[in-house]
Amino acid sequence: YDTHKLEQSIECYEKALDIYSQLNCHDSSQAIATHCSLGLTYLALGDTRNAEEQQILAEKNYIRAAECQLKNYQSGLKKQKKFQMNDIVGLKISEVDRSNTSPSILPCKIIDVSYKDESCGLQYKLATLHGKITDWFSSLDLIDL
Repeated sequence: YDTHKLEQSIECYEKALDIYSQLNCHDSSQAIATHCSLGLTYLALGDTRNAEEQQILAEKNYIRAAECQLKNYQSGLKKQKKFQMNDIVGLKISEVDRSNTSPSILPCKIIDVSYKDESCGLQYKLATLHGKITDWFSSLDLIDL
């Protein structure tokens, strides 16, 4: 390895980490990747102590970022509107699937409610005046009418 180039890389990575720190972006994917790259560069120079330190920082930041994303996801799930059997809801129709004169919302009645799993949450089976819809929908797909 060219030791000089590796040392230049370390300087650049440390500058980048300083910038991420100033921007309060410690847990960003870029900062985490920079810690990993810095650790690998230290490892290439034979500096296992600093390499391990960067790896630990990357892991801590990654875990913190993942926990934050999980909290945001769970908060979003709690904020979702919960519908009940026989509620009348609207199903938004994509512009691709309709003409300019077609309605943008299809009125439906909830005919079945199911809790699929934690990742999907509550799912709803719908019926229109013209029949049952075979797909299941989440509350994010529905509009309260």
